[in-house]
Amino acid sequence: MILAKASSHDLGDFGEINEQHFSGKHMSDPASITILVVDDEESMLSVAAAILQRDGYRVITARDSLAAMTALRENPGVALLFTDVKMPGIDGFMLADMAKVRHPDLKVLYATGFTDEVSTQPGVRHGKILEKPYDPQELRSEVRRLLNA
Repeated sequence: MILAKASSHDLGDFGEINEQHFSGKHMSDPASITILVVDDEESMLSVAAAILQRDGYRVITARDSLAAMTALRENPGVALLFTDVKMPGIDGFMLADMAKVRHPDLKVLYATGFTDEVSTQPGVRHGKILEKPYDPQELRSEVRRLLNA
């Protein structure tokens, strides 16, 4: 079981993140796929990581968007970003926008407990939004769908 926690105080070398294309990955082998899970709620972070790890994925976790950007810089092979939308500081939509600048092939899946509020928020959506609390099977299905798209 691989579970790494990232932390950071600023975006640091965000501009130095190498562009990574994932077309070379064999998406049918979960062990070859890295997923970055971002949530400011420790319990949701742990649950999501456990669900995905049980399916064989390599999971990296981050408690905020700044730590997530550090994790992406340090792990350029991340194939999917699963992020909470409402977080202090940089929200999940902005995180995905920033991540896709350097990782245009990065797949994105969002989660929120504030669906009504978030649905009216302006901005680009790079993926589907799961409503918290989500069903583990719903998470698994969406991850598989995105990685095989």
